[in-house]
Amino acid sequence: MNNWSHGYNVSMGYSFGFYREMGLDFCVWIGGFEPPQRTGRPFRYLELSCGQGFRQDVQDFAINQGFRRDIFCRGELKPLRGGFPADDARFVLVTQPEAGTELQVPTSYDRLSLPYRDVAPIVQALGNGPRSGEELASVAGLVDKEFRRLIILLIQAGVVAVMADQPGNPDAANRLNAAIARAACDRGPYEQLAAAQIGSAIGASQIELMLLDSWLEVSDRTDAKAVGDGVWDRMTRIGQKLYHQGQQVDDAIARDQLQDVAAAFLRDNLPRWRQLGVVE
Repeated sequence: MNNWSHGYNVSMGYSFGFYREMGLDFCVWIGGFEPPQRTGRPFRYLELSCGQGFRQDVQDFAINQGFRRDIFCRGELKPLRGGFPADDARFVLVTQPEAGTELQVPTSYDRLSLPYRDVAPIVQALGNGPRSGEELASVAGLVDKEFRRLIILLIQAGVVAVMADQPGNPDAANRLNAAIARAACDRGPYEQLAAAQIGSAIGASQIELMLLDSWLEVSDRTDAKAVGDGVWDRMTRIGQKLYHQGQQVDDAIARDQLQDVAAAFLRDNLPRWRQLGVVE
């Protein structure tokens, strides 16, 4: 923590934007506290998170960083007063964690590891579509405080998101994502795709953006070989190599491997992306 500029640690990333899960009603549910903004009383708010704002405060409440939680409450997390969020507040799966592998959750200070056995019930339930918090707590077999802590960590890890009360325009999101995928194939610096159903965006790697661009262009969108060949052509054009677990794949076998990558994309990514409003 020795790389500082004007009071900010510039060696770490910061969060920008507004997320529904950080709205006041959701914060009341996650943290079990009453934000002073809702009480109508004057208040002074000490910000200790180097620019990350209320979002970081809520994360700290959920993972029990006591030195920060006493800004708004002291002691153990208070029990919920109003139960789970309204029925229209539903969670959706964004990414599929690798089965049997600990989930690494990045935080502002380090990484937390979640055993896959703790994550699996929620991931499996969301694999069948959006679910309410009450439904997820039930399948996970967790009580109030433990469930809140787990769900906020899954949101932080990018595994789970909250469905928007008023989804964005799916046609606009689809057109934007097509343009992003096209630009990424020319080395455009894009790492996100618009997700209309959560009113936000999801992360996407360059290879995923190339797969999307190829899929949008092929005549048969169920043909994994055609999608994989399209990605190979795009990679060749810009001199991009295929890597697996940090190691460059030899060109002689990369093209065949791309067919397997494309098949996984059609099988795993597209159904989730349709659910999120990334593609039609």
